[in-house]
Amino acid sequence: MRTQYYALTIIALVISIIVLIFSIAMWIHIGYLYRALGTEVIELKSRVSDFERALREVRSEVLDLRSNVTAVSHRLSVLRNDLEFLASNVSSLSTSISNVEAKLLNVSVVVSRVSRAVKLVEKIGEDIDNLLRLLDNINDTLSKISETLYGRAYGEYTIFKYEPSEVVKEFVSKVVEGRDIELDLQMLCTKISEEISYRRDPSVSGYIKPSTYVVINGLRFYFWKFIENGRETFRTPTETLKLGYGDCDDHANLYLICVDYYLTKRGVDHRFASVGLKIIDTRGRVLGHMICVGWCKLGNVTKWFIVDPTIGVFMSSTDYWSLVNKFKEFVKKELRVDSVPIFDLYPVYVLTTCSSKYIKSQYDDAWRELERLLTWGTPPP
Repeated sequence: MRTQYYALTIIALVISIIVLIFSIAMWIHIGYLYRALGTEVIELKSRVSDFERALREVRSEVLDLRSNVTAVSHRLSVLRNDLEFLASNVSSLSTSISNVEAKLLNVSVVVSRVSRAVKLVEKIGEDIDNLLRLLDNINDTLSKISETLYGRAYGEYTIFKYEPSEVVKEFVSKVVEGRDIELDLQMLCTKISEEISYRRDPSVSGYIKPSTYVVINGLRFYFWKFIENGRETFRTPTETLKLGYGDCDDHANLYLICVDYYLTKRGVDHRFASVGLKIIDTRGRVLGHMICVGWCKLGNVTKWFIVDPTIGVFMSSTDYWSLVNKFKEFVKKELRVDSVPIFDLYPVYVLTTCSSKYIKSQYDDAWRELERLLTWGTPPP
């Protein structure tokens, strides 16, 4: 009997546990359903909010459309008024057209008079053409005279005999500012390069071979020439200034006399020279060019300068050899002869305002000889 009681008790306990587990499972399921329902409610609220926002936007657009319709209606009203005004003025417009036709008749009369004036102008044009042809003939004659006279100073310092002229002095005074000496020297180089255009020498039979065209990277074009035999021909600096053109030696000689006049006037110790260069390209071709090389005393410092006024290149340094190497590197890097690079270059001719000398040495020895000539064999004071 007791055994049956225990069995029933156990069965009741098991049933209670099963009921408890089922209840817990039901509560868990109900909680899950509640959370899912909450999520759906939140999403539904979000959709309702979006719908309300869209509804507000539609309402705003409807209001804008109503405003636009009102504006269009107003414009149509204005247009109707304008059309009524235009219709009322058609008759006055017809009267104005009649007046214009009358004025056109007057214009026809004026055109007739202008035609007669044009014929007179055409005759004046013929007279001007005849005058221009006469001036061309005069210019050709002057050019022939210039070429005939040109070459009388075959590369000698005698071109400086009457220099600096008043023309040169006036040119220098207009260029320099009189404050910084080195800056003034650079400004002279720039001004000569800008105002004196490049033009080859007139042909001198037996002296000058045809020039070789040189392409300069980033700079303007000009010509280097090769003297076959005899001596170079120079213009005086005053001639170069008045003509407004010249070749490389004319540029260099003009710069030389300008610098000499300027530094002498400032009381600055100096020595400059026009230097003829022998330039050899990588194919072995030999060409000639002229630059200016010199030094001046700036306070307690001696500054060396290499200047190419033909293309406006201005370099300076307190050390002669570093300046020479810098210039040679520039030439080899930037200059080309018919797209052919430069192999080397060195001075062969030195021209000052009172002397001229040929250098027989080559390469670095020639640069040493140039330094000796510019310093009289000793360093500048």
